[in-house]
Amino acid sequence: MTHLDDGTLRRAHDEPLILDAAARAHLTACPACRERAEHIAGDADATGALFATPVPPFDVAAARARVQVRPARLRFLPRRIGLPLGAAAAVAALAVAATVTPAGSLAQSFIDIFQPKQVAVLPVTAQELRSLPHLNQYGVVHPARNVQPQQVGSAAAAGQATGMTVLTPSSLPTGIPSTAQYDVIPSSTSSFTFSAARARRTAARRHLTLPAMPSNLNGSTLSVRTGAGVVTMYGQLQDMSGLAIGQMQAPTISSTGASVREMENYVLALPGVSPQLASAIRSIGDPTSVLPIPIPANLVQTQPVTVQGVSGTEISDNTGMAGAVIWEKDGIIYGVGGTVPFSQVLTVANCLR
Repeated sequence: MTHLDDGTLRRAHDEPLILDAAARAHLTACPACRERAEHIAGDADATGALFATPVPPFDVAAARARVQVRPARLRFLPRRIGLPLGAAAAVAALAVAATVTPAGSLAQSFIDIFQPKQVAVLPVTAQELRSLPHLNQYGVVHPARNVQPQQVGSAAAAGQATGMTVLTPSSLPTGIPSTAQYDVIPSSTSSFTFSAARARRTAARRHLTLPAMPSNLNGSTLSVRTGAGVVTMYGQLQDMSGLAIGQMQAPTISSTGASVREMENYVLALPGVSPQLASAIRSIGDPTSVLPIPIPANLVQTQPVTVQGVSGTEISDNTGMAGAVIWEKDGIIYGVGGTVPFSQVLTVANCLR
């Protein structure tokens, strides 16, 4: 395969999953392309920092009043709010968080082998996401392969493909179509190996002061296996009449070499991880049993809720016109979300059978 061009590498900096399997394999194996990718990432981050501006104040009440009297213009909402709250996005977020961002793939994975027993939301601002360090600056990433969803014809077929009992609701909110589409997301494995040499090159090139990497952290490998998932879609979120139900086998994570505390201290001290984000990650609790799921801060509200007899998290957009709930039960992570009020979302979640 020929070398990746600069445009592709620049886009991959912002959208890591844009590369296909062949391109990812080439980038992993080609020192020249990795070196150019690191230079491009450094330039992009520096430029982003120069142009970063505070988020302007937003009058939620006034905005809600405007959209309520102009329903024909609500099609833009799911792209900004509805989709991130949907169960499809929740399932995708698990896979992305487990393979791409330090907040997901590292901060929640400091143990030899574990499977989280509950989920917790992690509010993250757009600026914090843009500032997060790229893992390829501090080691070697082996990304997941063949994770494209595949549509199947029924809940039974989805269950057969994933080894799970696919839950379906006994009732749906008024206005939500009853016809369902089932997409299966296959399980996948990715890994990250710490490299002191690469970290030193990054520090020298970008004039950074890095925390000292413990000797036993150098060469340590973190492996993440995301479980198979199913997204059941009723209607279309972009038409303001959609509901998504997602379920996914909880990921399993293994690591070699460094201790739990050494990995955590090193990653959360890297340039780009804000003190607020580091504190929020630490406050989540035991990383061997809690899986954090990033959500957009300032756009949604969260609070604990009981669903299916266990603890879950309510996620509601600031207009009250969309909502979602995420929970874990018996080794399966579930999410229900749609362009309906949260009370209706919770009713659907509790009637899943």
